[in-house]
Amino acid sequence: GLGVVAVAALPPFYIWAALFVAFTGLVWLIGSARSPLAAFFCGWWFGLGYFVAGLYWIANALLTKPDEFGWLAPIAPLALSALMALFPGLTAAATRLSRTSGIGRVLVFAAAWTLFEWVRSWAFSGFPWNLIGSVWTFSDAMIQSTAFIGTYGLGLLTLAAVAMPSALARGERPGEA
Repeated sequence: GLGVVAVAALPPFYIWAALFVAFTGLVWLIGSARSPLAAFFCGWWFGLGYFVAGLYWIANALLTKPDEFGWLAPIAPLALSALMALFPGLTAAATRLSRTSGIGRVLVFAAAWTLFEWVRSWAFSGFPWNLIGSVWTFSDAMIQSTAFIGTYGLGLLTLAAVAMPSALARGERPGEA
């Protein structure tokens, strides 16, 4: 569900405040995961929701020739989303492996997410869709910063900011420090 909430910040809705809920929640889930593998699955489920909600249009594209490609319409968005969800899964696992907490966890998470967004832009032939930096395309002032830091830099800063509330509360399992 948190991944679906995050999509509300993307065009055409631009409800960027949804990112606070989505990414704060994800960082809390990562912090409470029992292992890096459990964190991976938290990230993978987040990514599945994020990409299914953000890539719904692929089904419509396949229906332009329904006799040839219509059978793929229910399968393609889900299959592609499952593949793309590997990247948020790897982000979550890397964050959990870092054994950081508080602000450190948020910064590791933001850096790992940005790294895996960049990897996603060329891995599996590249599919840089739904980049976090694109939530600012409604704002001329914010999008101008990409001239200096790029879309990935803007995404990094955005993620660090929106996930920072997770540092206000301990996200570890009881008994961990």
